[in-house]
Amino acid sequence: MPSGKTHDRLTFVTAAASLPVWLVVSPQHNVVNYLCGVGAYLFSGFWLSDDLDTDSLCYKRWGLFKFLWWPYRTFVPHRSCLSHGPVIGPLLRVAYFAAAVWISARCAALVINKYFLVEDRMGILQHARMSVSGWIVQHPAVVIAAVVGLILGGLTHSAADALGSFWKRVW
Repeated sequence: MPSGKTHDRLTFVTAAASLPVWLVVSPQHNVVNYLCGVGAYLFSGFWLSDDLDTDSLCYKRWGLFKFLWWPYRTFVPHRSCLSHGPVIGPLLRVAYFAAAVWISARCAALVINKYFLVEDRMGILQHARMSVSGWIVQHPAVVIAAVVGLILGGLTHSAADALGSFWKRVW
């Protein structure tokens, strides 16, 4: 199994190598779609890595916000299909992260309302949800590029682990 630094180098190199692949595969050469896909790929590789369920380099990158990943680390077994699965692993981490952000925003809204007496604390969150969902509906190609980037970022990590384990068994 490669080290965290090896995974980081692999993520960076494969992201850089994706430009020629994108130019060949993409039906429309929209730079925004490519940048969103590569950004999601890098985010998946560096911050939403398959190793968030261990005391890894990517887990330490979260700094003060490591606490957000405590339930994930507690309930997701390392190297299971939930953490290292090719599609379900990255999508589970994205869904988990989105839920953690949403719950944190709700808690922040409650605190702001209690101490600052904001009249429509949940209206702000409702507006944010409607804005995000409207943007997703209006820009499906960007969303698809981001989802593909998130999945491929996790897949690269899983493939590196599988190849590393294979070579250890062979040698």
